[in-house]
Amino acid sequence: MPVVARLRREWHPVTAPAVTGIPLPGRCPVRLPIRALLLVLVGLLCTLPVSLLQGSFVLMPPRVGLVWELLVTLAAGALWYRWQRDAWVGSVPRVPQSCRVVLTTALCCAATSAAYHYWIAEQPAPGFAHVDLRSPWSQATILVAALFTAPLLEEAVFRGFVLGMLRKRHGATVSVVLSGVAFGVAHGDLSRIVPQVLGGILLGAIVVCTRRLWLALAAHGAMNLAGLLEGAAYRFPISERLGILFPVLCAVVAGVAALDLRRTLTRTCWSPPR
Repeated sequence: MPVVARLRREWHPVTAPAVTGIPLPGRCPVRLPIRALLLVLVGLLCTLPVSLLQGSFVLMPPRVGLVWELLVTLAAGALWYRWQRDAWVGSVPRVPQSCRVVLTTALCCAATSAAYHYWIAEQPAPGFAHVDLRSPWSQATILVAALFTAPLLEEAVFRGFVLGMLRKRHGATVSVVLSGVAFGVAHGDLSRIVPQVLGGILLGAIVVCTRRLWLALAAHGAMNLAGLLEGAAYRFPISERLGILFPVLCAVVAGVAALDLRRTLTRTCWSPPR
C-alpha cells in the first residue's frame, strides 16, 4: 500500500460518526488559508481568560488560592460533564487501551522533556516568582491546577475549539500540528516550548484517532503530573552521573513510547461498527 494511502487510511478510518462534536470532513485540503491562521490566533487569544482563571491563585493568599482553584475546577468539570456526557455514554469501552494511551503519552512527553532540559536549563514557570512553594497550601493548589484545572480549560480551547474548527477544512496532520504549535506557544515558556508542542501534537492525535476528547483530558493531566515528577527528580544528580548517555536513554524511551502510542491509536477499533 502506498505511503500516502496508508496514512490516509490511518488518520481517516471508516468508523461511526464522531460523538465528540469534532466533524469528519470528506475532503481535506492541505493548503493553509488565512482562516486557519486566524483560528490559531483566536485560540491563542482565548488562553488569556483561561490563564487568568487558572492562574489567579498566585495573587492570593495560599488558602484562598486553593479555594479559588477548587471552585474553578468544579465549575469547569460541571460544564465538561454536560458537554461530553453523550460522548462518554456512546463510546465503546476500551479501558486497557485508554490506560495505555494515557501512560505512553505521559512517558513520551516526560522523556522528551528530560532530554531537552539536559541541554536547555529549565526556568521557573512564569508568574510563580511570588508563590511560596514551601507552603503545603500552595503545593496543593499547584497540584490541583496541574492535574485538573489546566487540562479542563486548555483541552476545551485547543482540542475542543481550535482543533475542531481546523478539522472542518483541513486534514488531520495539518490540524494536529497547528493546534499543537498553538498549544506550545500559548504557554509562553521558551525553556519548555519543544516538550509542550510535542505534547499538544500527541493530544491532538489522540482526539483525531479515538474521537474521545475526555481521553486527551486524562492524558493531559498525566503529562502535567509527569512534568511535576520530572522537576522533583532533578534533586537527584542522575543526569550528571550518566553524562551524555542520559539524553540518549531519554530519547530511546520517548521513541519507544511514541511507537507504542501510535500502534495503540491506529490498531484499536475505537468506534462501534456500523
